[in-house]
Amino acid sequence: GELVVLHASKKTTVKPDLECYRHVLLAMSRSRVPTVGHNIPRLLKSMEDNQLSPDTFCFDAAIETLKNCARHSKSDDAEKYARATEGMLLRMELQRERDSESVIEP
Repeated sequence: GELVVLHASKKTTVKPDLECYRHVLLAMSRSRVPTVGHNIPRLLKSMEDNQLSPDTFCFDAAIETLKNCARHSKSDDAEKYARATEGMLLRMELQRERDSESVIEP
């Protein structure tokens, strides 16, 4: 996101941490804008680029965002978001199984 860009450009010394991403994901999960879910993959990629792994809270918020998008979208987009929600659940499970010190609870 913007904080990553600012940090990379040396305009701030603040580097986004897990808490920053949690708050962004929480705000997204509360949105009723049907297209906000398009930002989830980019946000999770940004976390990976910053050597951060999503925890249960992050996954829950991402799943809630995608679920809301499915509910508030037209039929074709709704189906896409429903599949993305399922994919996010699978990703959460895989990460939980892969991490020895998992921060993801079922």
